[in-house]
Amino acid sequence: MSAYDVAQVTTTLLAARDLARRPRLFSKVRHVLACVLETALEMQRLQQGFFPQGPPLTTKVDGHLVYYSLDLDRQCATILAVESPPEIA
Repeated sequence: MSAYDVAQVTTTLLAARDLARRPRLFSKVRHVLACVLETALEMQRLQQGFFPQGPPLTTKVDGHLVYYSLDLDRQCATILAVESPPEIA
């Protein structure tokens, strides 16, 4: 079973606005979070329901800091916000 078979990845309005300007980034973030969610669901299954979580969680994708939350009951990851990497002067 692949991440796309299980996972639903949604965005907040703020994250959707940020990602609309970077369509390739959205695709990459969605794939990364689908894999994270699939892993979290498997860990929860192996630990008989226990999986510590506390939003917001973070990950970096292409240098962007992505804030997200997981809802394992609904098998859903939500992208909360995306911060661009700092510009080097």
